[in-house]
Amino acid sequence: MASDLWWVTIVLVVREFGIMALKSLLSRREVIAPSSGGKLKAVLQMVALAVLTVDWVGLLGSELGPWMYWLGMVVLYVATAIAVVTAVDYVVKAVRIVRTGQSSKA
Repeated sequence: MASDLWWVTIVLVVREFGIMALKSLLSRREVIAPSSGGKLKAVLQMVALAVLTVDWVGLLGSELGPWMYWLGMVVLYVATAIAVVTAVDYVVKAVRIVRTGQSSKA
């Protein structure tokens, strides 16, 4: 099950490095502040990591333990979806800045 999650790691790592590079390239023109979606993504990633690293079957037994695993997986998938949406949002903001020289605030 967990071995099927390689693509989640790739999506999240590419997103992080891509946004970091994008913000770095645009830093001379304008600073793009972290969005609330990006902050929510970070919180959900931390929650998913915390939930998925605990042996819930050992702690809660075979009836409740698997439910905690699936809860962690749902949180991870939601965080990944938010990561993709916020990456697109950052790219749209960057294109607007490059084309017009203005941010969405102006």
